[in-house]
Amino acid sequence: MTPPPPPLPLYNQSTLTPLLTHHYTTLSQICYITPSSILLPPPTDWPSTRLSTPSLRLIGRNETVISLLQHIPYLDKEYQVWPETEHLKYLDWKWDDADTITKRMAQERGGGGDIYPFSPFSSPLASMVTLTHEWGGVWWVIDTDTGLVWPSESQWSVHTGEGEMEWMWYVPVGIEAFFDNVWRRLVGLEVVPMRGFGRERKGGEEEEGVAVKKIFLKCGWPDLSNFRREECIKLAGEARLRVVEGWEVRWLEGDIKEAEERGDGEDRERLVERGEVVRREFAREWVRGVRRGG
Repeated sequence: MTPPPPPLPLYNQSTLTPLLTHHYTTLSQICYITPSSILLPPPTDWPSTRLSTPSLRLIGRNETVISLLQHIPYLDKEYQVWPETEHLKYLDWKWDDADTITKRMAQERGGGGDIYPFSPFSSPLASMVTLTHEWGGVWWVIDTDTGLVWPSESQWSVHTGEGEMEWMWYVPVGIEAFFDNVWRRLVGLEVVPMRGFGRERKGGEEEEGVAVKKIFLKCGWPDLSNFRREECIKLAGEARLRVVEGWEVRWLEGDIKEAEERGDGEDRERLVERGEVVRREFAREWVRGVRRGG
């Protein structure tokens, strides 16, 4: 008889916080952001001047959620931290005044998901907190009561019956298992974190991601002691440029041919100049973006 699986660990703030920090650190090690982009909480936690706890209470978050948000790190911009999935920065959020929040919450079905980008669900539990958001990606929704992550894809419309909970449409994962899977896929370059955050897929559909993956391996990834980060940034930018040049050249060649057939020398010259500008700009964009932090 097969023994039952071991029970999932209960939610623990001291477990989740270092896991999230480790995820952001990995993104900096893999050249996607700079270490200075990671904002660590002060010893006394994030102050109310930067994290509005009264507003969080007004939209229904409980004290466990608020405590978590006071202790976790944030990023200095809303970077993608997973394909098509942006980090959700509660820190320094520009809230409406209390009366406006209260009125708007009363007008909604509940949860504030349609008012503030804090949940893919219309009526999330008070114990739920969302760490990421994006229409084309995955919302990382954590239930602090159960210790489960509900990775929710908002591009899918969830139709629930009366009394059914929207998140039950998705498959929950334990917090540690979730972040372990995320880490393994990043380190294994199954997911390639670059500007636009491409994902390698079978068949080479993501050409830039495939090209960049080869550069990372060539530069010593994932052995951090021998990983040549600066060289990787330079070569990865060049590899992406070659891919984009291939696309751009094919498009421009067609447009230039049409201009020639029309006898439009002025348009042909404009298209040729455009191609040169695009190449120069893209050659600088990726390296400049990484050095700024994404």
